[in-house]
Parts: sequence; C-alpha cells; structure tokens
Amino acid sequence: MTSTALKTAFAIAIAEVVAVTGYAVSIVIAYLTAGSHGTSGSDVSPWILVLVYVGFAALIALNARGLWRGNGSARTPYLVTQAFAVVVAQTLLNGANGAEIIGGWALIFIAVTGVISILRPSASQGLNIHR
Repeated sequence: MTSTALKTAFAIAIAEVVAVTGYAVSIVIAYLTAGSHGTSGSDVSPWILVLVYVGFAALIALNARGLWRGNGSARTPYLVTQAFAVVVAQTLLNGANGAEIIGGWALIFIAVTGVISILRPSASQGLNIHR
C-alpha cells in the first residue's frame, strides 16, 4: 500500500469499524444501565442488534484487510459500504437535534472522501486490478 489515496480509504474503513463497534457497545451499555430494549419502538432484542452491528463491523474489517493487501476485489465492497454510510447519514440528517445533523453531514463528508480516494488512479495503481 503506497498511495496516499489508498491509505486514506484504508483509514476511513478502520474508522468505520471503530464507529460501528462503538455503536454496538453503546447498545449493550444502554441495555445494562437503563434496561433499554433496542431502539425506541423496536421489539428487536438488543443482543440481536449487537450481533448485527458487530457482524457488519467484521465485514468492514475484512474489506479493510483486502485494501491493505492491495486486493483489487476489495474496491467494490468498499464502495457499497460508503453507499450504506450515506444512507445512515440521511437518517441522521432527519434527526431531532443538532448533534445528529452535524454527525450526518460529517458522515456524508467521510463517505464521499472514501469514494473519491478509492476511485483515484493512484489508488488503483496500488490495487491488484486485473484489466
């Protein structure tokens, strides 16, 4: 991994792993301290939610590993992950408080930066892409 663009994409993927894992931990903490059972209006067990988020974080981590190794096939799932980040950001933008809205815009910025970085020619040179 030599290009700055590829390193940027990798760093964004790692940040997303940390953020998704942190959210899973916050679900556990909310459940253990306040007895919250999932999101408001949801009948989903908090443990199921944690498994889903930890699983998603693991998939992003595997994708980051592929980027680190220069695997060209990691680019498509990386782009899909950034598309999901924009969907999550849209939900945050519809939030009730300023922190959610700021978080939504920050997530859009991060996702767009990730897309631009992975599509740069210098990132493609660092990936083993069969043409």
